[in-house]
Amino acid sequence: MHKNNYNISMQRFVPLHVISGYSFLSSGLTIDKIASSIKSNDFYGAGLADNGVLYGVPSFINSIEKLGKKFVIGTQLNIDGDSLCVYCIDEIGYRNLIKISSSIQKGNFDFSFLKDHCAGLLGIIETNNGTFKEKFLEKPVDTSFTKYLLNYSKLFGDNFYLGIEIISKEGINYAKKVREFAENYTYETVAFPKIRYQKKDDAIVLKIVEAIAEDLKIKDRKLQGQEYFWKYEDYKKVYTAKELENTVAIVEKSTFNYHQKRGELLHYPVDNAPQYLRDLCEKQLEQLGLTSEEYKQRLEYELKTIISLGYADYFLIVWDYVKYAKTHDILVGPGRGSAAGSLVSYLLNITEVDPLPLNLQFERFLNPYRKTMPDIDIDFMDIKRDDMVEYMRQHYGKERIANIVTFQTILAKQSLRDIGRIYEFPEHHLKLLSKTLTKKEFSLRDSYKKLPEFKKLVDSDEYFLDIVTLASKIEGLPRQSGLHAAGIVLDDTNLEESIPVSFDFQGNYISQYEMGYLEEQGFLKMDFLALRNLTIIDYAVKLINHFHKDAKIDKFNIPYDEKEVYDLIATGQTMGLFQIETSVMKNTIRILKP
Repeated sequence: MHKNNYNISMQRFVPLHVISGYSFLSSGLTIDKIASSIKSNDFYGAGLADNGVLYGVPSFINSIEKLGKKFVIGTQLNIDGDSLCVYCIDEIGYRNLIKISSSIQKGNFDFSFLKDHCAGLLGIIETNNGTFKEKFLEKPVDTSFTKYLLNYSKLFGDNFYLGIEIISKEGINYAKKVREFAENYTYETVAFPKIRYQKKDDAIVLKIVEAIAEDLKIKDRKLQGQEYFWKYEDYKKVYTAKELENTVAIVEKSTFNYHQKRGELLHYPVDNAPQYLRDLCEKQLEQLGLTSEEYKQRLEYELKTIISLGYADYFLIVWDYVKYAKTHDILVGPGRGSAAGSLVSYLLNITEVDPLPLNLQFERFLNPYRKTMPDIDIDFMDIKRDDMVEYMRQHYGKERIANIVTFQTILAKQSLRDIGRIYEFPEHHLKLLSKTLTKKEFSLRDSYKKLPEFKKLVDSDEYFLDIVTLASKIEGLPRQSGLHAAGIVLDDTNLEESIPVSFDFQGNYISQYEMGYLEEQGFLKMDFLALRNLTIIDYAVKLINHFHKDAKIDKFNIPYDEKEVYDLIATGQTMGLFQIETSVMKNTIRILKP
């Protein structure tokens, strides 16, 4: 046991000011590298503070929790010339943090917004740059400076700290003056080194990502810097024991639990969704003449399961937008996957296959033991997919609907191309390396271990090793954000209240969290799939009906269960037929002759 709080064991330090690759092309740190460094240094925990975004929060939390470490999450704000990092310490703080990040993405963030959304947040101001340093060096004890700092202090109260970063001998002297000021005015200081790459030798990565971002050329192979994970002993040399211990105290203040349900299933706008669903299905059963006891029992069983699991609204929402498409000349797929095993889906015209004659099982689609939401994938004509999403916004409110973010990651071949461009390596040398990377899913490290041709080339000359070494420093970094091709997320409340969002050019929401993380928190995800084949069918039917007036083909009711259809498929002539046009499927069809 230690005699006092300031005789600190090796692990009692938390790097709070960690900036990940999710601050696009501003850092050399993947989440894996952050977790690896926390583990190897046996730090007490970790903090994340990307530049105005929360993209990396879910994977960061999961990675740090796997290590059994504590964490705080926040974001770095550029406000009135200052760099201020804010961290959430409870659920209220988290809700304010996501509103702040969303406001930054919208472009309307300012001090007034921070003032209105500072509850549950902890603030750390960087003292070695920005407005703070300018004012402090002018007149450290001037009343204008103390008033300026008091503005921040009033927001956070006891949760406000002066962040000390020391990266030079001059910084040591400057930090000493800041400490003296803090002691005179009862401010707390905290060790606050900025960390943007993993090891000392990785300093060049900041120059590389900057060159990629700005399409510049660089000549350096090495660059010195201090923004990496130091050893604990090195931190002890430049920070006071209290400043190091304050990093631990900050993490200990946090009671925030990321793993809780924040999504609420969007409600279909009727008073009694279960009864409305039941009425729709029973009416359609009668209209189709499916009145045998077998159908009635199957319908009752499915409805009981759906209603008991709380999914009546879900089925009504899908029914509604499929109906909208089919009544607005938008071709819809007949249904795919396990949803075709649901009689309810068939009766709602979501799918077009009666599951009973084909002995399709409802339990594959939905059963009481399923832990996740049902997942009905709907295909739409690709040129109308965006129209369907817009219908959802108009019908349920644009604040309840968001597209889902994805991230383009720098993979092995891309990292070689980027390095080749900014260092002006000859293109034919890069092609030599790239040709030997025969497994797309392999990292450069894996390729060196498992692909003999690649290893042989890298080992043949230090020149190739130099290229690969530089490329490995940026491999795995997120490069930019994009949109999930199909998924949208829906909620019964304004999404800005429960997840961080960014915005497209029309001001529509895009989630800052990826699809899997949204589902974990109980948000309803639906796939609106854009299918080119449906557009081709639509166009073909219109051409046929135009040139053959007596054809009168209804694109919504094209018969497929006919001998001539299967005879054609059995010949293997399936080009353009969705999911059976690949060479593997063609060979299988020739053998099986369906």
